[in-house]
Amino acid sequence: MPLILIAAAVFLPLALVKGGHNGATIAGVLLIIVAITVTIHNAPSRK
Repeated sequence: MPLILIAAAVFLPLALVKGGHNGATIAGVLLIIVAITVTIHNAPSRK
């Protein structure tokens, strides 16, 4: 499991609870980054 996924899993709930609207925005950006990272990691194995 990539470290970014673990970090996101820990950080996202904290950002939502503590940050309110700004936290949710940051969480959304992080989710997009994580999704892109996972896609890139999985791409070679699909070929």
